[in-house]
Amino acid sequence: MLAIVGGGLLAALATRDRQPVPITVGGGVSFVAPPDWSFVSRVEPPADGGDAVLLTRGVAGLLVYTAPESGPRALAELRAELLASPMMSVGDDQPADAGPGVTATRFAFSGVLPELAAAPIEGEATAVQGSTLSVVFFGWADVGDYHVMRHEILEMISRADIP
Repeated sequence: MLAIVGGGLLAALATRDRQPVPITVGGGVSFVAPPDWSFVSRVEPPADGGDAVLLTRGVAGLLVYTAPESGPRALAELRAELLASPMMSVGDDQPADAGPGVTATRFAFSGVLPELAAAPIEGEATAVQGSTLSVVFFGWADVGDYHVMRHEILEMISRADIP
């Protein structure tokens, strides 16, 4: 038992000194991920030619992608994609705080999306409007766990550099 606790303490101490990870999406978009988040990969670009990256932290994930269309239109396309799955529920668009002078819109979602996880998920999609493009932050976790990750995801959004 002490070996397990000791191992956990060593792991905690090792991650305590890890530095935040700078992530470049594309199109001049960048943000900093907290140390506990892992960069998984660049994701196949969407049909519109945008760029995308995927990060994870335990049962949570964050897909960040650029879109040439406006933030509300990018969210509308994502909403339609989610609602095409019969086991997904999507909330209404709400204004989102993404920093001073930044225009952002967000909706919540929940349900089963086998492409992301075997278990039911919940999360939020946030579109931030830049001067030349929009950036969508699609964050999720297993049902009941998103509230734990939400603060870190919102922090990444509010500190993102979006031209």
